[in-house]
Amino acid sequence: MDRGTRLRYTISASFMLLLLLAAIFVGEQPKQSSNLCTGVPGGNVVILIDGSVKNNESTHVEIKSRIEKIVNDDSKVKPNDRVSVFLLSDDLTKIKPIFDFCRPLTGGNPLITNPEVQNAFSSYFKNQLAIELTKKSNALQSTPIMEVLSTIGRTNNYNDNRRSLFIFSDLLQNHKNSVNLYKSCTVNGSSLENAQIALSTYRNNSSAYPQLILNRNVYVELHQIPRPERKNIQQSCITTFWQDAFGQATPTFIPLP
Repeated sequence: MDRGTRLRYTISASFMLLLLLAAIFVGEQPKQSSNLCTGVPGGNVVILIDGSVKNNESTHVEIKSRIEKIVNDDSKVKPNDRVSVFLLSDDLTKIKPIFDFCRPLTGGNPLITNPEVQNAFSSYFKNQLAIELTKKSNALQSTPIMEVLSTIGRTNNYNDNRRSLFIFSDLLQNHKNSVNLYKSCTVNGSSLENAQIALSTYRNNSSAYPQLILNRNVYVELHQIPRPERKNIQQSCITTFWQDAFGQATPTFIPLP
């Protein structure tokens, strides 16, 4: 066998070995499931949208824009984080996500990632969000924000170590079995006193209900929807209530225009 033939055999053998190793490597990688999660999600991101009152057009556009930015922000939603979007409901037996997919892995080895999947994910998320946000407002008898969050907290949408929570709501918690901030934040007394009494009332009334108490490492953003018709509600009372409502997690308030 001449030198050239030996070289060609060596190159072919090396190429086949590389393909074999690549196939073994790919076979050992976690498979991407139907919801685009590769193996165990790296973290859980929950977005809760309060559609109990119809928003004006500028608020509607801003909510949609902010949510899209959150999902595409690497510092808030990392590749292979599971994104679950919920609409507020007063029927706690029907709390199901309207969107529940992992932000797909992209880049790196093309044998195990597909950059086009990210484009498909972003497009589907944008379309699904637009469809849900253009539906008529829910005719809710109450706004049990805390109860809905506690319900979500008992599902696998929110049970991993690294967790984030984004809420789009007027934050006017109101449930007959726990607490009504419409009333609690308008009684005589300082905003701090009213907020503390409201939170104590909620926890006492909900003692039989598993409450959502978050650890310090949970990231929380509260995007407060304005309600001009509720100007009599003490804003500082609502802010104080939610600052303490999550346990050790300290939420960041980002009001909507």
